[in-house]
Amino acid sequence: MLDVQGLDVAKGLHFVGGRWSTYIIILRMFAEQQAGMSGEIRRALAAGDREAAMHLVHSAKGILGTIGAERLHEDASALYRALSERLPPQEIESQLNGMEARHDALIHGLRAQLPAEPAG
Repeated sequence: MLDVQGLDVAKGLHFVGGRWSTYIIILRMFAEQQAGMSGEIRRALAAGDREAAMHLVHSAKGILGTIGAERLHEDASALYRALSERLPPQEIESQLNGMEARHDALIHGLRAQLPAEPAG
């Protein structure tokens, strides 16, 4: 079983109907594809593309909820609201910084604990 800080494995498993192998596949995809999420959001914001940043955050919010990363899901929801309400850049940056630290820790924890992929 996984014991990764910030990950509610029971909730993630519930979402996939208790199928451990499916959950592991989703977690691997998350760790691979979402590792650079904060950087992508920052690039969109630096380019003045708030809509792209909102889209990235919305996508992240969905996958975070799916895998059972409740605190990060809440962080993403708050960041999405801040972007949609056009809060000052320093508030958005502050929220993004907090989310980024927890997100990076989750990615690191997953990479350390996920079982090796079967050869194939």
